[in-house]
Amino acid sequence: MINRKTRNRYSDLQWEVVKRVVHTTGDPRVGESIVFSKDFYTGFRKALATSRIVTDVTMVLSGISKVPFPDFSYECYIRNSQIATKAKELGVSRSYLSMSEALGKGDALFIIGNAPTALRRLLEGPLPSFIIGVPVGFVGASEWKAKLMASDVPYISLSGSRGGSTIAVSIINALLKYENSRQIAEKATR
Repeated sequence: MINRKTRNRYSDLQWEVVKRVVHTTGDPRVGESIVFSKDFYTGFRKALATSRIVTDVTMVLSGISKVPFPDFSYECYIRNSQIATKAKELGVSRSYLSMSEALGKGDALFIIGNAPTALRRLLEGPLPSFIIGVPVGFVGASEWKAKLMASDVPYISLSGSRGGSTIAVSIINALLKYENSRQIAEKATR
């Protein structure tokens, strides 16, 4: 499973994310590939304050537990017919244009679990407060995740070609559960 040496490398919140990803994938080694920017929690909380969560694909959107924050706007534009038409006309991916649409509506908590082109578009700006960037694959995923890790954007990512919707969902659900518990505890002490 996960050894004590590995556990000691992470804060409590990071550990919750790592545990959830490892349990989701069934692969303890994937936990060693998770990368947290030093300011990820500050960025996460700033993005969470927008009450908007945007995903690159509907599979990620479907997997998010909306119970902790039921009044949020949960958005995915990949199936928007106007975006599909425009993407075909321009010769770009729907994922790329979906992020353009989302960025046009302001800041949000962005979750990229599938499409490297969606991550590319986010990094072109305006830069969001926080990105979960775990696109999967052999074409562009590693490169755009490396660019995310070299950027000034607070993030959680995964090095290499691994990633995917289930990993993205496990990360966001661990963060939402942690933050919801923190807010409940804070209210209880008032």
